[in-house]
Amino acid sequence: MVDAVITFLAILISYIFKIRFYEGRELSLVGERLSAMIFPIIIIHNLVFYVFELYNIRKKFLKVRGFLTITLAVVLAAGLLSGLFYFFPKHRLGRVVLTVYIPIAILGIFFWRWLFFEILHNQIGDKNLLLIGRNDENQLLIEELKRYPVKEYNLIGIMCEDEKALEKTIAGVPIISKGLGLERLVKQRNIKTLVISSNSNTPQKIIRDVLNMKFKGITVYDGATFFKDLTGKVPIFYVKDLWLLFAAGKSAFKRPYYERVKRLMDILLSAIFLVLTSPILMLCAITLKLDSNGPVFFKQERMGLNQRPFNLIKFRTMIHNAEAKTGPMRAKKNDSRVTRLGKFLRKTRLDEIPQFINVLKGDMSFVGPRPIRKYFADRYSKKTHYYPLRFSVKPGITGWAQTRFGYSESDEDQIEKFQYDLFYIQEASLFLDLLIILKTIQTILFRPSQ
Repeated sequence: MVDAVITFLAILISYIFKIRFYEGRELSLVGERLSAMIFPIIIIHNLVFYVFELYNIRKKFLKVRGFLTITLAVVLAAGLLSGLFYFFPKHRLGRVVLTVYIPIAILGIFFWRWLFFEILHNQIGDKNLLLIGRNDENQLLIEELKRYPVKEYNLIGIMCEDEKALEKTIAGVPIISKGLGLERLVKQRNIKTLVISSNSNTPQKIIRDVLNMKFKGITVYDGATFFKDLTGKVPIFYVKDLWLLFAAGKSAFKRPYYERVKRLMDILLSAIFLVLTSPILMLCAITLKLDSNGPVFFKQERMGLNQRPFNLIKFRTMIHNAEAKTGPMRAKKNDSRVTRLGKFLRKTRLDEIPQFINVLKGDMSFVGPRPIRKYFADRYSKKTHYYPLRFSVKPGITGWAQTRFGYSESDEDQIEKFQYDLFYIQEASLFLDLLIILKTIQTILFRPSQ
């Protein structure tokens, strides 16, 4: 919201300068020129700022790097606006407006970021957090809480029903005996959030005390829900079927309206994208043919919606018949089977472009879990009985797991990515799809694949 206000003020000041001082005309013209422009101006700026990770409050704000990032973001947003308003000449941004607006926006956004991180964020402080129950689930939560350089929660301790556990710690976190009394502890330590373990045998008295705290305004989570909200993934080894059954409340995970709109967007965007990238497709096809022996396209059977098989289409990036001797193998970093040109195609994601044919046909969607082979699907299903839930949505070109996790080089990595996929299946919406697309652009720009 503050970014929107700063962006608006920067544009407003630049137009006041142009109309009043540069052109010598009446200021009443400012409102006329801005009225049709302000909404796309703000939206484009906010989207570009998101792509440049300017809304990541868990990331430390470094002044020099922050200033350079903000400069690049504002310049890019100005370029996109200039391109947009090229088709609407009446509203196009002139050189005078850009000359005044860009430095004002850069300085305004920079000082707001500095103010937020140096003063406001520190004044707000972390939410004091208490875990209740002693088991592996809480051990996992402690590890996740320690991962972030800018913390949202300040972990006070773990309340344990074991009286003998007093003065002991778990991973450096003190264990607090229930004998101290929950209500007293909450008041003394200014605790704002309680997390009660999903699978521990918590005494009924403590549960009643937690219930009492909730009605007094304290935020209360069960362990699995807190983990899910904190990390963006579902802890499949610590949840039970009943928790998963009611994770979305009474709503169905698949909503007809959302599915229809998503399919319409898939058809329109994939058709447009294939037309726009047709010169790149032709160039890649010719270069591949000259670079190495074998077909231009790589086709492989993958599992789609409801485990229906389909042929995935990509540009070939490996030597021909790469698995003839080894059998099914996962792709990995520094894969020796990848050709010289294939490395470039993977690094730039150009090898993924033909998958838009799969999207147009309806085998895939823009956003969803990555399509997987039956061999590996059967293998991972033995590790967790939840794995077939992955096929309750269409696979996608990009997905939540791809934006949150890098290359998977082991079965454990694949199961980790599945936890992100399950989060997406539970929370799928048009807004989350847009978020994933933006995060994908962010990943391509700042964390290119190996």
